[in-house]
Amino acid sequence: MLEKISENNKEKEKMVQEKIYLKIKEKDSVIFNAGAGAGKTYALVECLKYVIREYGKILKDNNQRIICITYTKVAAEEIKSRIGNTSLVLISTIHERIWKLISSYQGELVEIHKEYLLAQIEELQEKLSCDEKLNAYRILDPEKKEDFLKCILDKKEVYYRNYNKGAKEFRIALQNAIGNWDELLKNISTFKKIVNTLYKIQNYKMCISNIEEKMEEYKAIKYNTI
Repeated sequence: MLEKISENNKEKEKMVQEKIYLKIKEKDSVIFNAGAGAGKTYALVECLKYVIREYGKILKDNNQRIICITYTKVAAEEIKSRIGNTSLVLISTIHERIWKLISSYQGELVEIHKEYLLAQIEELQEKLSCDEKLNAYRILDPEKKEDFLKCILDKKEVYYRNYNKGAKEFRIALQNAIGNWDELLKNISTFKKIVNTLYKIQNYKMCISNIEEKMEEYKAIKYNTI
């Protein structure tokens, strides 16, 4: 059961808020360090309302905005609902704010993404080469590895259609589809790890190729805020 706040605590909260307002007036910084439920969001919202009330006209005349950054989208939406409809406060998560700052540098972002994909490919290839659990694949000669890659790429639809079936049923389906790779299919969990890694490498390579060919959908990086 929630209890009513005492008059004494109300007075303490008012004093804290007044101290924060004074810091704003003096153009000084302030840290509100308190535990969960202590009223940090309330204090922030009240400060934003105070700035809008006291400095709103100056901000408008100078085409300025207040930036309010939160860690989560839920927190951002909560503050928006409490502040109400105003163009003076830009409320967003830290990720959204950073994205607004860097989104115009698409050429650099695409290049960074390409470098990331290359690093990921190298890491995955090293895993295939060094992981002792994948020994059945590791000992294949290059020609055999190439043949296996062609098989699983050609039968990707069969692979995913049977992916969640029991080991025995999965093994039979894949044997019928890709032929005699019994040594690799001995351990289904390991087999899936190998195939998933090869698929991932192939997808990354395809993405890099599309970037280099400057295909329309690969000329820019998009940020999903969901």
